[in-house]
Amino acid sequence: MDLSVNNVSFQGNLLTRVKGNNDILDLVKKEFAKQTKSVQGNLRMSRTFRHYEPESFDFNYRRVDLTVTSGIKELISKDPRFLTKDGIAAITSEFVGIFKAMKIQNEYIKKMAKTHKKYANARSEIKRIAYEQFKAERMGMQSLAQRYSQTLDKYRSIADSAWAKMVDAYDKTIVKMDDFRKNVIGNELKANVPHPKELYLYYKE
Repeated sequence: MDLSVNNVSFQGNLLTRVKGNNDILDLVKKEFAKQTKSVQGNLRMSRTFRHYEPESFDFNYRRVDLTVTSGIKELISKDPRFLTKDGIAAITSEFVGIFKAMKIQNEYIKKMAKTHKKYANARSEIKRIAYEQFKAERMGMQSLAQRYSQTLDKYRSIADSAWAKMVDAYDKTIVKMDDFRKNVIGNELKANVPHPKELYLYYKE
């Protein structure tokens, strides 16, 4: 069972069983709720427990997953007995940054769902119609082949437009990740944004 701050309206929560040094994350979770009063949602954190990544942590926010191997251990290894309230707040702000960055990534994935479906359907039609055009040409049916060619142009235009829209959204999301470059895992947050070529992985049923 996750140990977390009680849910309230318009509040973010850090959900984790990880305690950290002298239960530092219990303090961080309380401060996390304060710093995210207007940002609703849950950031989940757990140890990865992989023999080849002994100090890695998994983060999850809705459709976005992120495994990191740097920065987090150092944060939660600090002893809260020797930290001021500002010190706890500073550590918490790192987790809040991760939360906000992953929310932006999730929104990008969510917004591109319809566009990606349009792109995938157009690509499927291109493949099907191209084969039909090939058969028409092989049978000497040039008029039919020409009609197929016109239909191909239509679907290629749809696919190109959808692809351009996804690339534009990806580029804008990458730029937004620059706001988190000073975060303890800023580089990982930026690298975690899925390229349009990878978006299909998020829409599988």
